[in-house]
Amino acid sequence: MFCRLLKWTLCLLGLMSTSTASPDDAPGEFGGESGSGMLQTDEVSILQELSPQVLNSSNTSMTVDDSRCPVLQVGQYSTLSLPLQDLLIDGFAEEFSLLVQLQSPQADERSVFTMLSPDSRVMLQLRISAYAIIFIGTQQRHYEFPVSGLSDGKWHHVALSVSAKRLALYVDCSLLESVDWVYRSMGISTEGAAHDRRHHRGLRDSI
Repeated sequence: MFCRLLKWTLCLLGLMSTSTASPDDAPGEFGGESGSGMLQTDEVSILQELSPQVLNSSNTSMTVDDSRCPVLQVGQYSTLSLPLQDLLIDGFAEEFSLLVQLQSPQADERSVFTMLSPDSRVMLQLRISAYAIIFIGTQQRHYEFPVSGLSDGKWHHVALSVSAKRLALYVDCSLLESVDWVYRSMGISTEGAAHDRRHHRGLRDSI
């Protein structure tokens, strides 16, 4: 049995990085005219990369929902890991979005996504409680966004967008808050190893 079950879907959990396209680049899949200043998006499905490890774990499982979207069920003490340098071959982008679709009845504060340096320092972390979403970055940057209802056992969408000047949080497709981003660089290196770890406080991705 899964205690305090927390679910992530492969359809939405991932990292999306953006870069400026040249005038000769073709339009993206979302339409629009080509030209200077257009943005290209690279997407990495973290759960899809982790899914092969489910077969070797006794406390995780993979199912498919009614919309044929894979769902990862993660037990209370499960650990899933992979080298981040293999996940992000071109390095970690300074501007990115973290997209999560989750379902959890757990009210305690827990880590949904964490990147750790080789010496176990937190470089990036997204935490969720019954009353807030917490973002922790390098150099001890800490932002807490008041929001309730994420521990009601229903599916919710969470998107964190990091750019050179702004930090924006979206919950269930609505902008919750956008704040000035003081630091222009996250300073995250992909050297070392990465893993997802589900402990009694939550799931952790680490470097």
